[in-house]
Amino acid sequence: MLFLTDFLLIRHGEPDYKTPIIDPEAGLTALGIQKSILTAKKPELIGTGIVVSSPTKRTLQTAGIISDELEAPLVIESGVREWMPDLENLLVTGEVQAQRFQKAFVEYVNGVDLGNQPYEKLTDAKKRALDVLIKYLCFKKVVVVTHAGLMKTFSSRKYRYCCSLPIRYDKDTINEEIKRL
Repeated sequence: MLFLTDFLLIRHGEPDYKTPIIDPEAGLTALGIQKSILTAKKPELIGTGIVVSSPTKRTLQTAGIISDELEAPLVIESGVREWMPDLENLLVTGEVQAQRFQKAFVEYVNGVDLGNQPYEKLTDAKKRALDVLIKYLCFKKVVVVTHAGLMKTFSSRKYRYCCSLPIRYDKDTINEEIKRL
């Protein structure tokens, strides 16, 4: 029998965007910090062996709060960063990001290719996330603080700030999914 790892993907807390541009250096609002503290105390996080975080400031703040509460080590992995709405300059408004994500999601769900688009394919985003997760299969439970766009590659439901998505993998299953992508 293969060893199963429980991954709990958690969306970062509410960011403090000062402009309509999505800023990777935006920190959390006071409410974002409060919700991150409450999230860190949830019973489903008990037993976490390691906390993995995207490198943005908002995810690092959220992950730091969770890591401190759980007394679990924190590692930064760029592979669990946000889906990239613009492959050239990365500076787009939230409105443009939402429009492009809708297109990318149609491609992903329907298995179609709309051709040369300015955004990252969701299959590529999921593959890079799986390439990170496979490194942590030696843990029984892993918390991954990431972004809604990346979480939607695992499940299409809506993800509010500090919302979580449990997923479970073993080595064979994760390798099969990587090959399929």
